[in-house]
Amino acid sequence: MVKREKRKYRCRIRSPETIMRSKKMRRNKANARERKRMHNLNYALDELRRTLPHYTDEPKLTKIETLRLAYNYIYSLAQMLNSSTGNAGENYYNTDESCDTAEYCNGDDLISYSCQRSVTLERQTPS
Repeated sequence: MVKREKRKYRCRIRSPETIMRSKKMRRNKANARERKRMHNLNYALDELRRTLPHYTDEPKLTKIETLRLAYNYIYSLAQMLNSSTGNAGENYYNTDESCDTAEYCNGDDLISYSCQRSVTLERQTPS
């Protein structure tokens, strides 16, 4: 068996200025990608905030508050769907004039969004 000779790749010798310029260009591209990623994330969170029931006069929900509220809201909706004890006549939608949302009312009071977000944000869901 004959050994092959190693290929010699021709590399351009770059000056320190060229190296710094290329590093700076790569860093700028990475920064632009990160800005775009954060912009997309913030846009998605804003869309989620608009979807969730909330009181319009309260300050904007933080990112973690939005995620917790969404989690609890989805959990509560799933519990309502899976609830076998409730009758169709017992559940209804109630629109509060002072609040921008419709709240779901039933005997268990699974969703309590009557213009108070703090109750829902800190609620822990059973595992």
